[in-house]
Amino acid sequence: MAKKKRVLILLGLGGFFLTVFKSGLSAYFLPYKEPYKMPWQEQVSPSYFGYQINGNIFENSITALEKAQILSNILGVIESYIIYKGEKVKPLKEYRKVNNHYEVKMRRANGTEFWYKVKDWGGNFSFIQLPPQQDILTEKDMPLLLVPLIIAESSFNPRAINPHSGARGLTQITWIAWQDLARWYPHKYKNDKATYEKEILELDKGREAGLDYLNIILNYLRYYQTHGYPTLELTLENILTAYNWGISNLIRYGWKNAPQETQEYIKRIRAMLYSSSK
Repeated sequence: MAKKKRVLILLGLGGFFLTVFKSGLSAYFLPYKEPYKMPWQEQVSPSYFGYQINGNIFENSITALEKAQILSNILGVIESYIIYKGEKVKPLKEYRKVNNHYEVKMRRANGTEFWYKVKDWGGNFSFIQLPPQQDILTEKDMPLLLVPLIIAESSFNPRAINPHSGARGLTQITWIAWQDLARWYPHKYKNDKATYEKEILELDKGREAGLDYLNIILNYLRYYQTHGYPTLELTLENILTAYNWGISNLIRYGWKNAPQETQEYIKRIRAMLYSSSK
């Protein structure tokens, strides 16, 4: 009788630890835990994301130095361009202070270079775009996706804070997403909320975190695609839905059932990223 009791206890303990183990795996592989309808989604218009909310979420305006750093350190790193006086020019990774303003070195199509006064900020941005037939994206495409994503998320303001979701910085990383970054890249991100709140508002950290998180999403999609969710291909729609709405919601409902705000977010970025909309 005692032996049978011990066996039952061991079986019960085994079942308990198996449940905990499965829950742990689920928590590890799912970066977000949002409900299907977040409370604040009922209070905003479809134009919530992007330019129209900027005045509400920015704590401070962008300084001239930050504008120079954005042009040189973000647009200068990838194949992005700015239209200046009707001419397409490329920012280079070099800027300087002249009296009370900043200048960024630019290169024209003919190879000549000049200094661009950041006080003239306001030119239109254009990008090296993906061909419209390219549906499946990889890590090499993520730097190209980063600039239109930053425009949609924060309009290049490194101190943007969303009062509803708590997302912060250039790429609007949430505390939950930061914890995921800390699991994947422990040498780069400290799993500490005070550190998150401070570092994510830094220009370079915000850019780096956004790019790293896009790559994490690619890995999640690859995993789930081979573990019971074959429709989770590495498409722009799936990647942006996971970034904007959460990977768990994407898995549960699919990108076509995402809220209107997320649908508009995808359309805006697609229009900037591809040479023609689909």
